[in-house]
Amino acid sequence: MAEIKYNVVFSGDLVQGQSISEIKARMAALFKTSAESIEALFKQKSSVIKRNVDHETAKKYVQMILKTGAICRIVPAETAPAAPAEKPVAPAPAAKAAAPEKKAEPSGPRVVAIQLMHKGEPAFAPLAVKKISKTSDALNFNKMDIPEAPFSHLTALAAYNEVEDGQEKSKVLLFATVSKRPIACNAENVDYASFSIDGTKSLIASFRNFLYFLCRQNQSIFVEESTFDFLSGSTMQKLDQATILKLSTNMGKLIESGEMAAQT
Repeated sequence: MAEIKYNVVFSGDLVQGQSISEIKARMAALFKTSAESIEALFKQKSSVIKRNVDHETAKKYVQMILKTGAICRIVPAETAPAAPAEKPVAPAPAAKAAAPEKKAEPSGPRVVAIQLMHKGEPAFAPLAVKKISKTSDALNFNKMDIPEAPFSHLTALAAYNEVEDGQEKSKVLLFATVSKRPIACNAENVDYASFSIDGTKSLIASFRNFLYFLCRQNQSIFVEESTFDFLSGSTMQKLDQATILKLSTNMGKLIESGEMAAQT
């Protein structure tokens, strides 16, 4: 059976709160191309940045481009929109952009696959908070017994849908050094305005931008694999309470043991 190939597609979506001129400059530097080529790229409704690569390679491109402040999607190659022939897509040297990954410095959020090998343990049960907002350089969980978490103290994140009161609720699970237990919050209770994110758009779009924001603030953060797929355009994973506890337990154990860093 032939291996499924994927395309990395850019449709002009950007991380909110970033200067578009700075994003364009960073993309030009990443792809080692001219400002004119990047301007042409931004004028297209949809452009294929990289064609016919395996899923792991596509993820690497999305990670590198996310570092510039631009957002790409991963789609199966046969369904990806074709860019107009008369307009350039990503410059040919884009494949060389993988070279910076050889450096010690992080190139974006680090994606990890979480195997649910351990049973859920109460010691890692998520701490639910009613609101997450931003201070000058930290996350405020708006709960007296949980201190603010500087962005540099964030360790890992996951996103999922959970059925709550008969309705599906999108949630974020955040690991930070301020608490052994991860912090969980409904997407609808994130104070998007404090993150300079337009919360009047769809909840999913605002939620994605919030996750992108966290990844931009801490480029060493670990992102659970299904969550990264969601950031790349896939549907969010749907989990029940038992699986959520197993997810938080297994992520917590990997962080404590140092094995999470060894996966990347």
